[in-house]
Amino acid sequence: MENQLNNKLPNAQVSFILGIVSIFPGCLCNLLGLVLGIVGFVMAKKAIEEYEANPDSYSSEDYQKAQNGKKFSMIGIILCAVLFIVGLILNLTGVMAGLMDQGGGF
Repeated sequence: MENQLNNKLPNAQVSFILGIVSIFPGCLCNLLGLVLGIVGFVMAKKAIEEYEANPDSYSSEDYQKAQNGKKFSMIGIILCAVLFIVGLILNLTGVMAGLMDQGGGF
């Protein structure tokens, strides 16, 4: 039976929005994307725990928003981390290539 209560799950909507918004700065490997992703993930986790503690008090739609917010936040965090590592590797290999061009090196 679908739960039709009007009680809103705390932080479900906010975690969903932060999760989506974290992806865009994450594409640029911006610190903002990482921060938004972490905050969205924590808020979604709290909302999910609140729903699981008392599922009859909240709508299942808000629970889905919290779960999706958690997923989007994870995507934003992982995207930012991967792009940071790729940027670091490219930067280090560029520095190494510059040292080799100058006759330096190990």
